[in-house]
Amino acid sequence: MAAVGQTSQLVATESVTPEPGLLVPTTATAGSIVQIQGSNFGQNETITIQLLLPNGTTQTVATPQSDTNGAFETSFTTPLVRSVIGRQLTVIATGNTSGALLSEPFTPVSVIQITPNTGSSGTTITLTGQGFLPSSSVPVIWDDPNTASTIFLVTVTTDSNGQFTQTITVPDGLVSGATYYVEALASYLQYVKVAFTAQ
Repeated sequence: MAAVGQTSQLVATESVTPEPGLLVPTTATAGSIVQIQGSNFGQNETITIQLLLPNGTTQTVATPQSDTNGAFETSFTTPLVRSVIGRQLTVIATGNTSGALLSEPFTPVSVIQITPNTGSSGTTITLTGQGFLPSSSVPVIWDDPNTASTIFLVTVTTDSNGQFTQTITVPDGLVSGATYYVEALASYLQYVKVAFTAQ
């Protein structure tokens, strides 16, 4: 920044130090690898990356080194435990030399997908899930918002990575053009869902 005297033409300058920045995705599949970036920390310093968990404790997940511009990139694996799936955590980045401290909210989530996502009654759907509790039972239901009713479809068992694949059959009585939902119980009575459109 510079200021110039209109009469004297003297120039006064002041350097402006950029504020540190932290880029974290707001959500990611539980158990997946998350990439984060930081900027304007101290030059060539160690950055401690921690997760603030719902129970108030912190867990160190990475210790990257910043470059000569104070920037860094690193990654960590999101927790795959019942106490954090679907709940907001906080990513904290601390410059061990500069003392720069930034935090951003972050939520590990369960996700499901279906193929196909359109069809008629009797259509066979392949349902896949990720980010669920490992080796657990997951109820799957069919949700009809048009009649405010649900139908139990199946209970699937996840593998050691919290993933599953299951075929299901679309129930009878679909109305062409209407939207329905396949839902799976993730954690803490929270269902994740994906839409299916009737043809």
